This record gives sequence, C-alpha cells and structure tokens, in this order.
Amino acid sequence: MPFCGKRCRIIDLGNWADETYKISTPTYQSEFSESEEEMDEGPQR
Repeated sequence: MPFCGKRCRIIDLGNWADETYKISTPTYQSEFSESEEEMDEGPQR
C-alpha cells in the first residue's frame, strides 16, 4: 500500500481535489523516443 495510513490517503486526496497536484500536459506515445519505448517493454528475449 503506497500510503502510511488513512490520514495520508485523505491528505493526498485533498491535494488532488484542491488542484495542488495536477497533470500539467497530456503525454502521447508519439512523444517517446524509440529508446524509451524499449525500456518500457523490459528486457528483450
């Protein structure tokens, strides 16, 4: 579980609700270079 307790979960949720945290720009697959795509796929077999 990524949170230490219920209080931490509530604080994090509040930060998203208040827009303290936000995703600034969408990420598109075409923005990744070929080397980054290979890293995401893991080791080649």
